Amino acid sequence: MNVIAIDDKAAPFLDNPEEELNMVDNCCPYVLTNVKGPITTSLKDIEFLDNEPVSEGQPNGCLSVQSVRFLQVLFSPKNF
Repeated sequence: MNVIAIDDKAAPFLDNPEEELNMVDNCCPYVLTNVKGPITTSLKDIEFLDNEPVSEGQPNGCLSVQSVRFLQVLFSPKNF
């Protein structure tokens, strides 16, 4: 699991961004990758993830824009 967006960059993924981003809850929104599976794909298809940083504990880093786009293509409905 990796971070796609943090804080204000998460707005496109929220149902009601104006309300949800301004909630006072001592938290900031994270959008994480989540794969519904199991899925079958070759390691070659996901080589683009080899250079992504893997952090421990809290997800504090974001995937590169390029990796996010590759994941969107890989998991688009037309590929299933």
